[in-house]
Amino acid sequence: GNETVNFTDFAGKGTASVSIVPSKTNVQPGETFNVVVKLKNINYALSSIDAWLDVSFDTSMVTVGTPTGSGWNTLTSYTVGSTNVWGVDSNGNPIQLTGGTTDYLVSANRNGSFGSQSEYQFTVPLTVNSDATPGPITFKYRGIIGDERDPDSTGSGTRDQQGFNVYTANVNIVGTYSISGKVTSRRWPYSGVGGVTVTASSGQSATTASDGTYTLTNVLG
Repeated sequence: GNETVNFTDFAGKGTASVSIVPSKTNVQPGETFNVVVKLKNINYALSSIDAWLDVSFDTSMVTVGTPTGSGWNTLTSYTVGSTNVWGVDSNGNPIQLTGGTTDYLVSANRNGSFGSQSEYQFTVPLTVNSDATPGPITFKYRGIIGDERDPDSTGSGTRDQQGFNVYTANVNIVGTYSISGKVTSRRWPYSGVGGVTVTASSGQSATTASDGTYTLTNVLG
């Protein structure tokens, strides 16, 4: 018998590939860093398509600056408690997060062409709060080009507040402490040696006083 074939099933499609690049992997209170989130089409060039790139994260330990990026039709930030955000329920049905978001969300949309191997990105600047405690900041990110998601939405595994599967990346807040010591001569009477530079493995340095004593501050824990 004859069968009807929909040749659009064989049309060239784009394939989403997302990545994230933090400018630092370890940060301390008061420090500023950037997170760059990227969406790349690793398949066929597309003349007209809808593409999205999202990242969400907890803001209890950081203050968020203004995201920047080019090539997007919209680049929108949603603060914690936003109710104009949509997601899916456990059955994959669209739902509005009327109870408010629990994570900060940055969402970028591109509507139009998307070349093969082309990539678009945005940057989120963050400053660690002065009273932040040691621990990870977890970034949850995902992208979509047309109906091609990265990662695939399976309904299980790690998901964001909107119910979609995500990749994760951590930036660690580390504690700081001070180290005091004394540099002495190698021979008796082992007098203190002044003017010597002492450097910690994390980069902090100090110069010894005339009696050989020093204090290294803000050494990363």
